[in-house]
Amino acid sequence: PSGIPPAPQAPTTPGVVGGTGGGGGAGGTSPGTGMVPSYSDARIWAAPGDWTPAPKSPRQVVDSVIDVAVGAYIDSVATATANRGRAPGDWTYGSGDTKWGVDPKWIHFGKVKVPTALLAMLPINAQANPTWNSRERAATRWDIDFHAQRSLTEDEFKKSVKRIRERMERERQERLGEAP
Repeated sequence: PSGIPPAPQAPTTPGVVGGTGGGGGAGGTSPGTGMVPSYSDARIWAAPGDWTPAPKSPRQVVDSVIDVAVGAYIDSVATATANRGRAPGDWTYGSGDTKWGVDPKWIHFGKVKVPTALLAMLPINAQANPTWNSRERAATRWDIDFHAQRSLTEDEFKKSVKRIRERMERERQERLGEAP
């Protein structure tokens, strides 16, 4: 090469929809904005076809409902048949001393068995919804502050009532000429 080739011309003019390929996206006005696909772009949104399914007849709707209900029953019967002889809560496979899984008493790791009670002692950091917890803590804090303020207000009220009663008693004694 004997020199630097000239810069290529921009394929679009500013303010005009641009882009490349067969899509229908709206292009940007600079290389920084690039091409912006739209819903009319066939790569993003498939246009609806000419064919739409016909609505089901009442007989077909009833058949679908029965199929779902019977299908659930057949699945549960198949599961019960496959697990015949197993105790509820027995999620183990294998046999003899090479059992794997969890049953109500043990966690089986092949030839090693660990009591399931130890599962409760594991430091599993399970937590609830942190947003809910935060709101509950804030509500509890507000409730405590509100009732603490109310308690102070009641104490002040009781003191005021006591001072008024003492003043009225003093005034009554002064009217009667009694010494306090």
